[in-house]
Amino acid sequence: MHLAMIGQGPLCDAKVDSRSSDFVIVRVLKTTSACGRKGALIRISNESITGIAPEDRLTKGRVAAKILVGLAGVAALAAIPLTSSDPETWLLLGNGVLPGGIMYGAWKLVPERRDYALLLTCPDGRRCF
Repeated sequence: MHLAMIGQGPLCDAKVDSRSSDFVIVRVLKTTSACGRKGALIRISNESITGIAPEDRLTKGRVAAKILVGLAGVAALAAIPLTSSDPETWLLLGNGVLPGGIMYGAWKLVPERRDYALLLTCPDGRRCF
């Protein structure tokens, strides 16, 4: 989850530790000066939470997975012998169109990570918590 101040932008990344009807306690994962040190617990009252916005994003691991799945598909394609009466057509398909289609399919196969931005109203980033 990302903590973001309305009008100012992102503050830090955190994980929900516990919640109740009056407040949410989050643990800081990636920090800035506004949030304090990494691993700190922040208590956020429900009055300061304006909304929650879902966002899909790529992580380094997911990009690597997309590329590796695509390369595995291209390697599997290279292992299949192509025989035909028209070798020029297979040359065009085998070298450009099919690997491109496999890479596109692999890119669509691995989903993006769904994260949420917790939108906060506070007068200043240093006095949010």
